[in-house]
Amino acid sequence: MDLKTLTYFLQVYEDRSFTKAANNLFISQQGLSASIHRLEKELDCELFLRTPNQLILTQDGQYFREYAQKVIDLTRACNSHFMLKQNAATIKVSVAPDLLGIFPQEILQVFLNQNNQFCIQYFEGGSIRCESQVKKGEYDFAIVVGPYDEDELSANYLFEYKNGFLVHADHPFAKQESISIKQLENQRIIIHGPTFKVHDLFMRICREAGFEPNIIMNVDRTTIIHNIVKNNPDIIGRCADFYTRNMSNQEVTVRYINDVDFIAKVYLIYQKNHNFSNNEREFRKYILSAFRKNTSKSL
Repeated sequence: MDLKTLTYFLQVYEDRSFTKAANNLFISQQGLSASIHRLEKELDCELFLRTPNQLILTQDGQYFREYAQKVIDLTRACNSHFMLKQNAATIKVSVAPDLLGIFPQEILQVFLNQNNQFCIQYFEGGSIRCESQVKKGEYDFAIVVGPYDEDELSANYLFEYKNGFLVHADHPFAKQESISIKQLENQRIIIHGPTFKVHDLFMRICREAGFEPNIIMNVDRTTIIHNIVKNNPDIIGRCADFYTRNMSNQEVTVRYINDVDFIAKVYLIYQKNHNFSNNEREFRKYILSAFRKNTSKSL
């Protein structure tokens, strides 16, 4: 038994005639009759009662028709799903690290290609690199930390988060409720590297405070910062509030700067004057709508 045989059977049932069914299937009546005969032999039952005027389903035939139709319908639905996915234009999106894990569920489903409306290819990298990829046309969109190049790019604001510092429980900062920017002078600091906008932001606020920070290591993952700080009481590491919000570890804690804004704003960026395809336009609309619906929730 195969899908072709099921299709033959259902066509004979619909036309109530081997002759009509054979014409509609563009096969010979003899070949169709032989196919149905093999099916009846395989099932060890008669599916049709042959009368002088038309074919009538037997009781076994009625039972088999119900399940044959379900198999055909499910097969068509499955094929339709994958044909739509293959035909959908792939949207290329680059994303700053750690952000993907805090996206609203409906956006995460898009990036996991669990939403049939879009086919996504994404790259994860520092905001500066992501921005460069969009400028060159290598990616259609990027979700990055600002600021962005307003001369070449357009953007939609998505959300913002507060930056702080992970400190070991034995570090002096752990005994304070917060820290000032000047207290970071001469501290041994781990931070995301120069391809990340937060690096530029941190350097700027330190220089405005009159000192060059002692950055001993640049990394690309907050988990690396966490693990190093956890094992080194004399090192502090930058982290975002959405990361520390879900962190439960007595060995480290987080402290925020109390006298300057160390805030990161996140944008959806794309080339200025970009001629959107229908699919890209719907993607942008979907992303903005999903974030707006979640603005009252904690990212």
